[in-house]
Amino acid sequence: MLSEGFVLKIEGEYATVGVKRQTACDTCRANCGGHCDKASTVETVVKNTLDAKVGDRVILYSKTSTVMGFAITVFLLPLLSAIVGYALSYMLGGTVAINAVVTVLAFVLTYFIIWLVHRNRKSYDTIKMHEIVGR
Repeated sequence: MLSEGFVLKIEGEYATVGVKRQTACDTCRANCGGHCDKASTVETVVKNTLDAKVGDRVILYSKTSTVMGFAITVFLLPLLSAIVGYALSYMLGGTVAINAVVTVLAFVLTYFIIWLVHRNRKSYDTIKMHEIVGR
């Protein structure tokens, strides 16, 4: 998967790159190609293997399987956790209120666990600089 972004900051051998979210542009009528202020920017930290400078426009590469894995982790895993929490609570004879509380706790707990696992892990090894395309 390829994305285009701008180098915002350099810290040692790592670069912070701002990538405009193209999904924000899907329903926009401005037809600016994602170059207006309405498209929100997502920042990611990557290893600066191409010796890019602040302000450079770069192409980033990540495997589609990695992106899909992150999507499953963030969207599907909490949902499955909530379903399992509800099923266990229901089978143990919980009331409707208890079932609801257990379901919400399972959902939130899954996000907390994901945060704990990934809080110190940056995108250093999953997203790579592919090419510098200009300033």
